[in-house]
Amino acid sequence: GAVIMRILFAYRGKPSPAYIPDTTPEQALKLLPTTHMSAVNGLLVPYYLQQLGHDVTFLTDREPEPWWFPQVHVGDADPADFDCLYLWKLHAVRDWLEQYPHLIKQKWRHVAAWFDFPGVRGHVRGAHMIDSFAWGTDVIGGVEAPTFPRAKHCVVEHATVFTEPPEMGETEPCGLFAGRLPVPYLRALEAAAAVVPMKVYALWVAGEPDRVLLRPGQYDGAELALARRLMPDNVTLHPGANMLEVAREASAASFGLVPSTQPPGKKQLLSACKVWDYWAMGLPVVISGNVPEMRHLADLNGLGGGYDR
Repeated sequence: GAVIMRILFAYRGKPSPAYIPDTTPEQALKLLPTTHMSAVNGLLVPYYLQQLGHDVTFLTDREPEPWWFPQVHVGDADPADFDCLYLWKLHAVRDWLEQYPHLIKQKWRHVAAWFDFPGVRGHVRGAHMIDSFAWGTDVIGGVEAPTFPRAKHCVVEHATVFTEPPEMGETEPCGLFAGRLPVPYLRALEAAAAVVPMKVYALWVAGEPDRVLLRPGQYDGAELALARRLMPDNVTLHPGANMLEVAREASAASFGLVPSTQPPGKKQLLSACKVWDYWAMGLPVVISGNVPEMRHLADLNGLGGGYDR
């Protein structure tokens, strides 16, 4: 059909995902782990924009090369060729607005930005030059959550959203955690594991001196052994996985845990999109009251889930 908009998509300036070079969008969807795989979503988001009928060009700061999307070098980007400059996540602001300040100052018809935390105008340099903002949870909460079930699987921001209920197994007396495990999350996980067994699918685990990186399917090796040594007692650790592939096992848990990176009483800035992974699997949620998604539990009708304040 007719092109809806001509979009210049600005992410990190790399013409291929860092972790999965030469991967097609269809293959990337199958590789997507639990949450927060920006390298995958940097490929999938322009792909979905294309599926909606938009003409998408990828902004790069290096020599354009053959890829799944046409590219234009930052020095050659002409606002007259596009309807919208689309800034994907905070990385785009840091990498483009700060390193190439002339980019945002050009006469674009429209500048839009997608962020994974609310209240961005007070935290981002150059935000006053951006015409439209979207916070990932607003979109997921307002559009995706009320429509389960629909198709099978889609990606919004960095949450894996199921649109077909996974096959539910027999509920086990255990909690589920998926995503990254920085030190504050490890502390919360330790507290939870002291009460009930926890099942964890981790993309990386905090360690010294460097974090331990885990990848889907990495069920052996020195990295996994080190990560397991960092785990509290009563925790079963698996590498990050596509929740769609382990849905039966994961959905058999009693609840999904959403801790905060901040101490009690201090507001967390970044979103925790793993909330939507858990809900899509039919799990109630135990969530820290200072996580941004908390407001959606209280303010939007029909989302369900358990919470603490």
